[in-house]
Amino acid sequence: MLIIHGFNANMRIPMGENPYQFCHSDKSFAYNSHLKAHMQLHMWERPYTCSQCHQSFNLKSHVETHMRIHTGENPYQCSLCNKAFSQKSHSKFQVRTHTGEKPYPCSQCDKALSWKIIF
Repeated sequence: MLIIHGFNANMRIPMGENPYQFCHSDKSFAYNSHLKAHMQLHMWERPYTCSQCHQSFNLKSHVETHMRIHTGENPYQCSLCNKAFSQKSHSKFQVRTHTGEKPYPCSQCDKALSWKIIF
């Protein structure tokens, strides 16, 4: 496939094309970089290390998010109470404590949760 930078590569996701297949499962990805990141999860490869505590991560963005623990940076605020969080998802959970929204039903009982639990 001839890929013209900025056109065909960006059209893959809307078109549903996933040419990069993971050999150990039926997962496939639109971009080679996404396949490589997925492979790192299976191979336990963690090439990115925190300069403060030396914890390692498989993605550079995870190190960048982790660094907020050390810097105290909390760029995401709850829109209702202005409490600040280091991760965007945590601010979404906080909003749900105010609204009472519980979009994730438990498959074992009749309760619902504000966040998704993955086993």
